[in-house]
Amino acid sequence: MRFLLLLILLFYSALSAEERTEFCSQDRICVVYVQDEFGADIYFRNQIALPTTKVTLEIDAKVTNMKSSRKLPLTTILSGNGEQKLFRLNVNNTNKKWIYQINYRWILGDYNAQHDDSIVYDLPIEKGKKIRINQAYNGEKSHTGDNRYAIDFGLLEGSVVTAARDGVVVDTEDRFTEGGFDMKYINSANFVKILHSDGTIAQYAHLKPQGVVVKRGQMVTTGQIIGYSGNTGYSDGPHLHFEVYKPTLRLKKETIPTKFRTPSSDAEELVEGYLYWRREQGVPPQSEIVDREGIKICTGIVETEGIGCSLQMYSARSPIVIFIPMVKPDEYRISVIFKKNKTGFEPKNFKWDTKSEWWITYLEVDLKEEGMVMDGDWTASISVDGVPIRDVNFSVEK
Repeated sequence: MRFLLLLILLFYSALSAEERTEFCSQDRICVVYVQDEFGADIYFRNQIALPTTKVTLEIDAKVTNMKSSRKLPLTTILSGNGEQKLFRLNVNNTNKKWIYQINYRWILGDYNAQHDDSIVYDLPIEKGKKIRINQAYNGEKSHTGDNRYAIDFGLLEGSVVTAARDGVVVDTEDRFTEGGFDMKYINSANFVKILHSDGTIAQYAHLKPQGVVVKRGQMVTTGQIIGYSGNTGYSDGPHLHFEVYKPTLRLKKETIPTKFRTPSSDAEELVEGYLYWRREQGVPPQSEIVDREGIKICTGIVETEGIGCSLQMYSARSPIVIFIPMVKPDEYRISVIFKKNKTGFEPKNFKWDTKSEWWITYLEVDLKEEGMVMDGDWTASISVDGVPIRDVNFSVEK
C-alpha cells in the first residue's frame, strides 16, 4: 500500500520574486509551493493523473511567524490530474524570519466510497485453472489488521491473473525483482490496482517482474488478463494477494469482505485450504468433496504433489500411490477398492479417515500377493463417506 509521510522544512526571511518548488512522493503525489515575500501558496498534484483518480490526503504544517488560510490538519480528497491549491501560508511580520514545515500522507482512493455488497466477484484466474486458497480472511500468517479481508491464491510464478471485476486501472508497478518474508520487502511488491464503479479499489499484488500487461487509465472487464503472478515484495512464496479496499479518514486501509462465484455457489466467501476453479456460465453450482479429475495413480509423493502420475504402465516391483486432492478439506471416510480386471482375484479394500487440515490425501499400496500375477489391467474405485466418486483404470507390468 502506497502510504507515505514526507517532511519539507523551509526557512525564509524575505524573497524578492515569486519562487516555485515541488517535491514528489514515489513519483505519485506531489506538493508544489509557490513562495513570495508575503508567504507561500500550497498546491498538490496527482502524478497518476486520471480524471477518475481520487486520493485521500492528509496535510499539516508547523509554522513560525505564519498563519494558514485553512484550519490544519486538513483531510481532503485530491481528484483528477490537475494541480489544486489547498491553502496559503501568510507571513505575519515580513521583518522577521518565517519558517514552515509541511507534512503530508496519502493513500489511493476515496474515504467516502461505499462498497456495493451485491457485487459477486469472479476468481482472478484463467479458465480451467484450479487453485488452492493458501490464506483467507483473518489468516494467522499475515492477514490481520488492515489486511484481515485479503486472500492469497496459491498461483505458481508466471500464472495468468485476470480481473475479478470490471473497472479502470489506476496504478501499476512491475519494476521490482526481489521478495521474501522479511519486512525489508514490504514496499517492493509489483501490483495492479483497479478502481470499481463504487469507488473501492482491488489490489492484485506480488506479480512477477515485468508482469503487468495493462496501463493506467485502461478499462478492463471481468476475466481480462491483467498480469502474471510472482513472488515480489513481502512474500513467503509465489502466490497472488487479492484484496478490495477503501481508505479511512485516518488514512488506513479498510479491506472489505467480498463474495465470489465458485463451482459450488453463486456467491460465497472463500475458505482457506479449499480448492477452486472458474465455473462456466450456464453451469449450475455443484458441491464436490474431492477433485474427481485430480485423482491420480502415481509412483510417489513429494510434499503435496504426486510424481510419476502420467505413466501408461506401472511396475509390479514398486508400490503405487493413489493421490486424492480435497476440494473441501474436512473429516471424511475414504474407501479405495483395487480390483484386477477379468480375473477371479478378490478385490483389496483400503479405508482411512481424513482430517480437516489435509489439503490432499493419499495411500501407498503394495498389491503384490503370494501366487498372484500382478501384470495386467486394474481398476481403483474411490468412495467418500460411502458415495462412489470415481473409477481410475491403470495397468501394471512385470
